[in-house]
Amino acid sequence: MRDLRAHDQRFDLITWTLPFLFEGPLAAWGLPQRFFEPEALLAHVLSLLSPRGALVIVNQSENERDEQRDLLQAAGVSSDRIAAFGPLDSPLSSFRHQRWAFRVSGA
Repeated sequence: MRDLRAHDQRFDLITWTLPFLFEGPLAAWGLPQRFFEPEALLAHVLSLLSPRGALVIVNQSENERDEQRDLLQAAGVSSDRIAAFGPLDSPLSSFRHQRWAFRVSGA
């Protein structure tokens, strides 16, 4: 398994489902604290997005949605590049926690 930050290729479409935004879920999954770097990981993912590309991020819960929005803003992503969607529904089964999504367009 490779670290996400080892990738340097540009992509037209990136999907990022349920990134760790809070330390509690990371610990619940048994992952080491050293992997908790939401700001750095988001900055790297944004750097992989081609100028005409799109990044789709799916979060769960309103808390994660709000934190994701704050992280995007802190990363310098202008609001005109961000579209928010949600709450999302699944035709297959109900979610334990409500899902929300963002589409971030390339620079």
